[in-house]
Amino acid sequence: MRYPAVLACSLLVLVSACSFDDGSEPERDSSTAVAGQELVADIGICRVTISPLAIGTGTGQLEPGSRVKLKVVEQEFSGRTRYSPVVDITVLKPDGTAATGLALSPAAVVELSYDYNLAMQEGFDSTKLAFLKVNGTTVTQLTYTTAAPAADSQFTLGGPGRARALLTSFSRVAMATKTGTTTPGTPTALTGTVSTLLTSTVFQLANTGGTISVNLAVPTADTTTVPAVLTLNDASFDSTNPLSATNRIVSVTASGVTYTSDNAAAGVTCQINTFSASASSGSLVGTVIQQGGSATLSINYTWTTGTAGATALGGTATDILGRRTLSLQDAAQTAQLTILMPDTLPDGTLSPITFNDASYDSGNPLDANGRIVTLTESGTTYTSDVAVVGSVTLTFTSWNSSTKVGAGTITGTVVSATPSTKTLNYTFTTTAGSGTGATGTFAAGTPVDVTTTDTADESAVVYDGANYVAVWMSDIGVTRRTIEFVSLNPATLAAGTQRSVEPAAALVPAGGFAAAVETGDDVLVVGATGSSSSDSVVGVLYDYAGATLVLEFAVGTGTAPRVVFNTQGNAFVVAWQAGAAVKARAFTPAGVAIGTEQTVFATATLKGLAAAGGSNDNVLVTADDGSGIAGRYITPSTGALGATSFDLSTAESGGLCAWDTVGSQYLVITEAVVGGFFTSQVVKALAAGGTTPLTGTLTLAALNAMLQAADGNAGVVFASLGANLYGVDSSASGPAQVATPLVGAATGLNVDTTADGGALAASGSNRYVLVAAKGAAGVTAIPLTLTP
Repeated sequence: MRYPAVLACSLLVLVSACSFDDGSEPERDSSTAVAGQELVADIGICRVTISPLAIGTGTGQLEPGSRVKLKVVEQEFSGRTRYSPVVDITVLKPDGTAATGLALSPAAVVELSYDYNLAMQEGFDSTKLAFLKVNGTTVTQLTYTTAAPAADSQFTLGGPGRARALLTSFSRVAMATKTGTTTPGTPTALTGTVSTLLTSTVFQLANTGGTISVNLAVPTADTTTVPAVLTLNDASFDSTNPLSATNRIVSVTASGVTYTSDNAAAGVTCQINTFSASASSGSLVGTVIQQGGSATLSINYTWTTGTAGATALGGTATDILGRRTLSLQDAAQTAQLTILMPDTLPDGTLSPITFNDASYDSGNPLDANGRIVTLTESGTTYTSDVAVVGSVTLTFTSWNSSTKVGAGTITGTVVSATPSTKTLNYTFTTTAGSGTGATGTFAAGTPVDVTTTDTADESAVVYDGANYVAVWMSDIGVTRRTIEFVSLNPATLAAGTQRSVEPAAALVPAGGFAAAVETGDDVLVVGATGSSSSDSVVGVLYDYAGATLVLEFAVGTGTAPRVVFNTQGNAFVVAWQAGAAVKARAFTPAGVAIGTEQTVFATATLKGLAAAGGSNDNVLVTADDGSGIAGRYITPSTGALGATSFDLSTAESGGLCAWDTVGSQYLVITEAVVGGFFTSQVVKALAAGGTTPLTGTLTLAALNAMLQAADGNAGVVFASLGANLYGVDSSASGPAQVATPLVGAATGLNVDTTADGGALAASGSNRYVLVAAKGAAGVTAIPLTLTP
C-alpha cells in the first residue's frame, strides 16, 4: 500500500471531525439528497459536496431522495503510478436504480487526499499528476491549475495532498501520474535562506558541499497562498524591467557555469509547498540554459530554508590616501568581500554605515567620501552600487584605529549585472593590512572599443616601443581560429589597421594565450591546441609593421604556454605545462630554437615567467611544487637552465612574477594564511639572479590571486580576477604600494570574460593599458595612469 498516511488521516477525520458520516466504515459512506439543502458525503480521504441549486427534478439535476455513495475499491492503471486510493462515487435514485444523465449545475466539489510527500520524493509535483475520472475503461485525466478549475477538465489543490475538482457527473476517482510521465530520479536536496526584497521574495539555496548554488526570485504575492505551482521561463522574466513586481526567475551555478530560466528554451516548474518568513519548502524541476550560451542543465531539486546563522569573515583593514579598505573572505575562501569607505569611518560611536547607490559616485571613483561594497562569489561580482535594490549595512562592534583590529556585522543586499541578488549576513574581524604611506594616484580613463564585431576569446597586449599592439584570438577563421592584431596609440588608444593571420595549427582558448615583442616589431604569440599534456604548444611569429607571418613553429608538447623577451640575451623564452612537468625553451627573434628543451621542474604547476631588464641575461620561471612557490632561472642567450631551483615560499600558492624597472628587481606574488583564517596576497622582491627573497614584503589589500602583470616606469601593475589592480614598485627596503588600488567592480574595469582576466601592458610616461576580451562583444582597451 503506497498511501498509509492518507488512510490514517481519513480515520482521524471520521473519529474527530466528520458530522456527515452515517456510522459505517471509513472506506464507505452515503448521504441522501434533500431539496433545498447542501449534500455532503465524506469518508475522510474523499468528500463530495453538492449545492442545493443542483438538487431538484430538472434535467441533469440530482433528484431529491437520491443517495450518493462513496466507497474505496481496488483498481490499478497501466503506465501510471497511483498516489491515492480509488474511490467509487455512485448515485442511486429513490427507487434504488442507478441515476443517469447527471449534468449538475453548479458542479459538485470533489476533494481527494493523496500521498503528497511520496509523490514529491519520487519527483512528481502537482503538474505531473492527474486527477483521474474513470468510467469503465474510459479514463479522463484532469490537469493541474493554480486558478479556479474548469469543471471536468482541471483540478487544483485545497491544501498539501488535497486535490479539488469540479464534476458535473460521477465516476471512480484517483490521483496518479499523467500519461507518459517518467520518474526524474532522486531529487537533490538544497538548503538555504529566504528574504524579501521590494515586492519579491528571494530564496538563496545550495547543496551539501556548496557545489550547486541556486537563486530563486518570485513575487511575494506567490508565497501568500501555498501550495503554489509556478512556471519559470523566458516569459516569466522581463529583462528590460528587472524590478518588475511580476518577475519570476531562477539561476543555477554548477561547476562554475551559471544557467537561468530566462531563455526561450528553458522551462522550470517551481512548487512552493510551505512558506513563512523564516522557513519554507518546495521543489524545482525542469531545464535551465547557460547564461550567454546554449548549454542545457536538467534540474530536479527539493529545498528547505530556515533562519540562517551569520557567516564569519576575516581579513585586513588598510588605509591609503583617506580611504579605508576592508578585504574580507570566509574560511572556505569562496566569498571575497571588499569594502571601500572614508578612513573617518567608523565614527567614535560606531554608528551603522550604509552603502547604496547614493553612497558611491561611479563617475568619480576616487571621491574620498565614496562608499561601496563588492562581493565576488563563484566567479560573479555583486555590488551595493545599484539603485533601489542594493543596500548594505556595516556595523562595527569594536574598532581600534591604530591597530586596525575590529569586528562587526554586515547585512543587506548586493546585486550582479545579470541582475541577480545576494543577501549578506556576515560577522567579521580585521587585522592591519599593508600599503599605508602610498602617495601616488591610480586612475582609469574612458574605455575604448577596439572592435565590437569580432568574437574575442582570449587577449594579449605588448608595447613595441612606439605603440601598444593588441592581440586576440578570434573565431572568424575559415578552418581555424585567427589571431588578430591592431596597434593602439598610447596616448589616445586610437587604433591602426587591423591585421590577421590564420595559423596552420588549430589553437583553442583552453590552451592558453600569451604574447611578447622583440626589439623591433615582431610579435611572438604562443598558444596550444588543447588543455592536456598531449596537445601541441605552438609559436606564431608575426611582423605587425610588415603585415607578414614570419614563422609558425612547434614549441613542444603540452599546454598553457607563457612567453617573454629578454633584451640583453636578445631571445624569447617560452615556458609551458608538459603533463606534471614545467618545461621551457629559448628562441631567437627569428624563431630559431636556442639550445634544447629544458625541464625546469619535474613535478610542478607553472605559475609565472618574467624577463629581467637592463644588462641581466636571465629569465625567472616560477611554479607551485606542492609545498609552495619555487623559482629557477634560464639564460636566454644560451638556453641553459640554472643549476638548481630555490624556494620563494613554503606555504599556499600564488607565483605570478614580473620584472620591476623602478627597483631593478623581480617581484613575485606569494600567498600566506593570516590568523589561521584567510589567505593574503604577499609581494616579495628578488634580485636578478638571486635565489633568496630580499628583506621586506608587502601584503596587498587583496584576496584573489594575481593573474596578470605589466612592468612600467611607475612600477608593476598586478591584476586579479575582476580587474582589481594594484600598483607596486620595489627598492632596497622591499616592495611598496604606489597608490590606492583600483577595484574593478567599482570602476567598470571588470569587463573581461576570460578565466585569466584582462591583459596588461605599459608604455612609459606613467601609462598602462588593460585589454579585455569580451567574447561576442569584442575587445575593449582601458587606459590606466599610475603616478608615483
